[in-house]
Parts: sequence; C-alpha cells; structure tokens
Amino acid sequence: TGNIDLTCGAVMTLSACVSCAIIDFSPFLALIVPLLIGILLGQLTGLLIGGLRFFSFITTLGLLYIYQALAFLFTNSHYYSSTYTGWYSALGQGRILGIPVPLLLFVGIVIVFLFIQEYSSFGARLFAVGCNPVNAGFSGVQPIKVTMLVYIISGLCSSFAGVILCARTMAAQPKTGMGYEFDVFIAVMIGGIISSKFNGNAIGTLLGVLLLTILKNSFSLMKLWPGIEYIVEGAALFLIILIQIKRPSGDAK
Repeated sequence: TGNIDLTCGAVMTLSACVSCAIIDFSPFLALIVPLLIGILLGQLTGLLIGGLRFFSFITTLGLLYIYQALAFLFTNSHYYSSTYTGWYSALGQGRILGIPVPLLLFVGIVIVFLFIQEYSSFGARLFAVGCNPVNAGFSGVQPIKVTMLVYIISGLCSSFAGVILCARTMAAQPKTGMGYEFDVFIAVMIGGIISSKFNGNAIGTLLGVLLLTILKNSFSLMKLWPGIEYIVEGAALFLIILIQIKRPSGDAK
C-alpha cells in the first residue's frame, strides 16, 4: 500500500506475553486471545493511517512504543513461563515427518499470501493502491478499506508469531521482540531488491528472510563480536537506500 508497519515486534511481544500468561488456564484461549489482540491493534493502526491519513512511519513508530508499553504494563515487567506440554507446545516444538511445525506454518502462510497476491481480486487492488492510491480510487478501488485490511492482516500475523514464539520457548517477557521490527523491515527491503521479478511479492520477502536468517545464524556459529550483527544490518540498510536511489523510477512498485 506504499506504507510501512513498525509495530510488528511490539505486537508480537504483547501477544507472546498474553499467551504465556494464560496458557496454564486455557491453551485454547492462549491461542485465540492473542490473535484477537493482533486484529484489534492492526485495526487501530489501519484506522489511523488509512482512515485519518497519518504518515505511516511516524504513526507506527509511535504505536510501537505504546504497544511495547502495554506489554510492560501487562506483565508488570515480569517474566512469564509455563511447563505446559500439550498440543499448544507442539505449535512451536512439534515436528511432522521430521520437519519443524513452525517451518511448515511459515511456508503455508507464504503460499497463501502468494496466492492472494497473484490470483485474487484483493491482490490486484492491493498492488493498485500501492502504485497509485488516487488512480486506484478512480478505478473503483477503496484505498482506505484496503489499507485498513492490510494492517489488520499485519497485526494478525504478528500476534500469530508471538503465539509460535511462546509455544517454542514456553516463556515470554516484555523485551522479547525488541528490534524485530527492523529485522522485518530489512528482510522485506532485501527481498524487494534481490530480483525485480519478485519486487513486492511474497517470494521476494521469503528470500529476504532466508538471507537475513542465514547471516544471523552465521554470526552466531562463528562466535563473532555481537556488535558486528548490527553493523552489517545498518550497512545493508544504507545499501538498500542507495540501490533504491539509483534504481530507475519505472522499476519502483
């Protein structure tokens, strides 16, 4: 939609904390409640940006701190953990035919969004709004509605990531997802420039995530100075900006 969402890490953190706090009471609610929270927070973000036309970067940066504060308020800055070993934990720790369940869920979500982008009317409206919301409006597309729905989906996916994180570690604390929003941003931008064929496509995002994950894991395995990770990510961000500046305007989507 031509906008950005920096609330992903904070929404994930809040969802993970809520899920971990109530899992011993009801694993079902530990799954559903965080998803509802993600939908509500995404709707609020979408309302401010799509409905009230606030600038997405400043708006989501401010909401990032608000949502992060909600996580601290909910947990009272405490650490949550659980010893639950039922079906909920299988979402993060289980395996099917030797393949981790989180990986299968991730691939499934990518396939679903790829189908939506390429073969659904909503995908066509999404690209139309991203290219030119004014012209899209003249074509009968409702940019406000599309933008709000995109942010709702973003909130839902972020909260689901929080659930998976809680199920994987069976623990959560209010600093869990700090900095994740910038990892998301860098991964998406890297995916957008890997190949113009995948620009704005779920496949490009997948490639960006894989590349960033490989880099992070490599740094850990080589036991390099922890600060090198931030240096590389910062350098990658500058490189992305330079590539976008040098790219002909006709290539942008």
